[in-house]
Amino acid sequence: GWSYIAYNLGNTWYAYYGEQISLRMFSLFPDSHSFPQFILLGLPAIFVVFFNKKKILVPLLSLVFLAAILTGTRGIWVAGVASALMTILLMFWFKKIKLSHSSQIIFRKISSSLIIFFVLFVVAFSIFASPQFRLYKMDSELLAKRVRSIINFGETSNKERIRIWKLSLESIKKHPLLGVGIGNYPIVLGQGQDASRAGSSAHNLYLHIAAETGLLGLIFALRALLLVLWGGWVVFRDTTEYRAKLYGLAFSLYFLWILAYLMTDAVLFDERAFLMFVINASIIWALKKEVSTAAVPTSPKKPN
Repeated sequence: GWSYIAYNLGNTWYAYYGEQISLRMFSLFPDSHSFPQFILLGLPAIFVVFFNKKKILVPLLSLVFLAAILTGTRGIWVAGVASALMTILLMFWFKKIKLSHSSQIIFRKISSSLIIFFVLFVVAFSIFASPQFRLYKMDSELLAKRVRSIINFGETSNKERIRIWKLSLESIKKHPLLGVGIGNYPIVLGQGQDASRAGSSAHNLYLHIAAETGLLGLIFALRALLLVLWGGWVVFRDTTEYRAKLYGLAFSLYFLWILAYLMTDAVLFDERAFLMFVINASIIWALKKEVSTAAVPTSPKKPN
């Protein structure tokens, strides 16, 4: 009965392939888009606790990455590729700035974990192609088609996103300074105010913020996000505490992944994902403050 209701009324819990349906992995989340963001933000803590325990770390990373793939969220897949490319660029930059040997070792170990994500697509292939709800899968290449649909601008989901992005840009032109107001995004799409409860968004965090709060709001939001990202880098670069260094780098790499993903969705505003972001940001800011305090030399006391 649950399957019938979700499938017929429409829900992000399912990936649709004509008559074929595949259940996305979403845990207890209201949709399958905020879940991968939540678990990726949990990875820095996993690295800190299990970094030197490969027998535990690798299976945990594999579970998290496989779950991210099985959400069927194509934006997470594409952002994973973008994150890998940014990691390669960072590798060359670290060599140029002559990062310390210990920091380079940590970077290589954490960045190499991205390989697990791409390898697990082989496992995900068989899961996507398997029968679900006793429905025979007529096509064993569902995952391959899902991947190819990323660059198909005529595909229903992509076409709708492009339409929404155009409407968002038009709204930003009309209300460039202050936007339409926080919580009023449905106005941009000509929808009723109740649509905000159903998750009406620009499917792009940056366009969403600009449409609601104007370009000034976007500037402040970007500054806040980049300050948190910069904080992770400063902690990794300057701290002498091993676990803090791990946390700073892991957060920076995976937050870059999420920032890339937010080009196709605005789910950072989901309360669960946002709570996890705030927890991470608070930890990073506290660690950065400790690093900054330790770096300030104390003036010697004058003799009496």
